[in-house]
Amino acid sequence: MVFFGEFRGKIDKQGRVVIPSKLRNLLKNKSVYITRGLENCLFIFSEKVWESQSEKLKNLPFTKGDPRAFTRLFFSGAYQSKIDRQGRILIPSNLLDYAGIKERIVIIGVSDEVVREAIDRLLRKDYRSTIIRAVENSAFFRIRLLHVAKRMGLVRDVASSRIISLSKLAKAYEGTPVYEEALRETITKDFDVESTENLLRDIRDGKVNIVVSSVEGPSPLSILGLERSGLPMEIIPPSELTRRLLESFKYRILSQQVTLVCADCWEWSMDTTISSLLDLGKVPNCPICGSKRIAAMTGYWAAEAKEYVEESRKKGRPSVGNWELANRAYEFGMLTERYGLPAIVAMAARGVDPIDVEWLLTKHSKIDEEFLSELAKTETEAIKRKLVSKKRRRRRKA
Repeated sequence: MVFFGEFRGKIDKQGRVVIPSKLRNLLKNKSVYITRGLENCLFIFSEKVWESQSEKLKNLPFTKGDPRAFTRLFFSGAYQSKIDRQGRILIPSNLLDYAGIKERIVIIGVSDEVVREAIDRLLRKDYRSTIIRAVENSAFFRIRLLHVAKRMGLVRDVASSRIISLSKLAKAYEGTPVYEEALRETITKDFDVESTENLLRDIRDGKVNIVVSSVEGPSPLSILGLERSGLPMEIIPPSELTRRLLESFKYRILSQQVTLVCADCWEWSMDTTISSLLDLGKVPNCPICGSKRIAAMTGYWAAEAKEYVEESRKKGRPSVGNWELANRAYEFGMLTERYGLPAIVAMAARGVDPIDVEWLLTKHSKIDEEFLSELAKTETEAIKRKLVSKKRRRRRKA
């Protein structure tokens, strides 16, 4: 089933638009999925494809950089909208803002040639600003903005997206250093803009083919992005929820950025991602001293470690003024020397300490489904432990 033709409509104050009767009949008056498209357009997909292609998605190579970058950048803002009795669908405000829709809307059918031409026109213009706008409208950026605001003391630590409007937060801090820092972190840690640009060029130049699906709705790659958007779209049974949570965890670990540091000489560090290390198949030795004791740092620890690496380079010897960091790096380095790449992958989990990583590696030293499942549990327990410890410290101060 193919949608074709052109239909013009009007957006009401609540962000609703009437779907033409011809399209409603094709959609069987159920619901649609709306997401960001190219050139500040919105893509609208039918519901049937979610049922017909869900099994095919399991075998897609989501660990590869280009498909992962493309799906995260263009499909992280997916939204399910039900068609009401009056034939209307609701378009979220963030998607309306992305497309610059104020009042009038045009619904058109597209083919693969239209997509290729749109990409070609996009690459002729200042396409990077278009990509940045897409990032700013993503859920990833708004969550990052909340975290940065917390770090800078502008928002309480206990605040969450459940009690704060992330859209209002973004508007309030737009143009400020908080906003710029959150945008920088989102681009470097959550998205791969360079790979996205390369993929778009390959599509334009014909190196990557556009395949028209013979069934109704979007391609398997499109649905993969929508399913990994993290948005609740349906009632999910517990077993399926567990599976999806594990898939989401695996996806996050693979894209996690880490800073590798030599725990011996402290004169070498390197920023990379877990997926890049898995593609390499091993942990690089320190190019300065040849040591295999490499620690993987994230977040605060990574920023702190880089400063001491620079200081150690200037002095020509290890110079780490933070004993907790030095001890953490040494213990992590010993684990890497003993277990190799699985140790680095485990260090990428949030909140884990060397003792957590060692406990996991003594039971699972091979990177497989069971290893990642246990790592997810280890991360959960580590975060719980830190939250409990934080509450106790607050009580003592009170």
